[in-house]
Amino acid sequence: MKLDELEEQVNKDLDINPDEIGDFSLKVPLLHNKYMKHLNKFVMKAKKAQQDLDAKYVERYKFYKTEHKILLGTKGEIDAHIHGDKDYIEIRRRLDYNNQVVKYLQEVIKNINQITFHIKNKIEFLKFINGVV
Repeated sequence: MKLDELEEQVNKDLDINPDEIGDFSLKVPLLHNKYMKHLNKFVMKAKKAQQDLDAKYVERYKFYKTEHKILLGTKGEIDAHIHGDKDYIEIRRRLDYNNQVVKYLQEVIKNINQITFHIKNKIEFLKFINGVV
């Protein structure tokens, strides 16, 4: 699932009908579980991308240090070439993307955890307006 699809799904899942607050509060644990599964998946993808990036760095470092037609002397020169490498850049993009999805999902889960407090406050407010309290 891509980030934009996740965003659409979150908007749909967290759309609360004021007339169905009680029913929605029963869905909160299910929503929490749903987005924890997504979070775990993207955390693992990010870890894999970080491992791939580290491996690519070592591979390219060895290449630029020993096999490149122009031997590069300093670590800074080698780093500059590695960070400009197309394969390295592609893995870096994948890592950055997965990290962004992880951050997004962490915020979604934080909001889901806080929904019950918002529902409780809404119910208390409705009681107050209707003179029940």
